[in-house]
Amino acid sequence: MAVLLLFDIDGTLLAGKAGRRAFARTFAVLAGDPLAADGIRFAGRTDVSIFEDIVSRSGLGHLKLEDIVPTYLRMLAEEVARDPGRLYPGVRELLDALSREPGFCLALGTGNLEAGARLKLEPHGIWHYFPTGGFADDSPVREELIAAGIRKAERHYGTRFDRVVVIGDTPLDVGSGRANGAATLAVAQGFYGEDELRAAGADRVLPNFQDLGATLDALRALAR
Repeated sequence: MAVLLLFDIDGTLLAGKAGRRAFARTFAVLAGDPLAADGIRFAGRTDVSIFEDIVSRSGLGHLKLEDIVPTYLRMLAEEVARDPGRLYPGVRELLDALSREPGFCLALGTGNLEAGARLKLEPHGIWHYFPTGGFADDSPVREELIAAGIRKAERHYGTRFDRVVVIGDTPLDVGSGRANGAATLAVAQGFYGEDELRAAGADRVLPNFQDLGATLDALRALAR
C-alpha cells in the first residue's frame, strides 16, 4: 500500500515569525508602509492570498505579484538568517521514522511559496525529507494546491496512492484535505485548539508530536 503524507509547515513542523517579519519589511520597501500586514490573518492561508489581501486592503493595486515575490523572498532569507525559528518537539524524530516506514511517502502541502518553504526548512536540516509538494506557486487556493501536491507526488514517486493524509494545524488544512478525499491529522500546537480542530472535521487530533509512538499509531490508522 502506498500512502502519501502531505505536511504543512508553519504551526505544524515549525514555530517562527520570519515570514511575518518578511511580509512587514516587503511592504515597507515597496509601499512605504511597514504596518500594511498588521491585522492580516496568516494561519492556514497561502502566501499569495495574503499578498492579495494586503494589496487590496491597503489600496496598493499598482503592486503586482511579480513585484512582490522577489522582494519578499529576499527579506525572508534575511529574516531566516537572523532567526530561523525552531522545530516543534518531536518533528525531527517523526520525519526520520516516517522516512523509514514502508509504504509511506513524504511531501509538503503548504501555503508557502516553494522557495520560501526551502528557506524556512533548510536551516533545520529537514528540507531533504520533502522531494515534492503543493505550494502557493501552484495555486493561492489551499484546496487546489493540495490537489497539485498529490499530482506532483504521484509523478515523483511513480505511483498512484492508495491513501493520502494531510497533516496540519488549522481548520483550513483539514478542509483542504477533506476536499481532496484525504484523511486528516491535525496537531493543536499552533493557533487552534483540539476542540476547534475536531469541530473542523479532523479525523485525528494530537496535542503535539512529542509522543512518537502515538503519532505513528495515528498515521498508521489513517493509512488503512
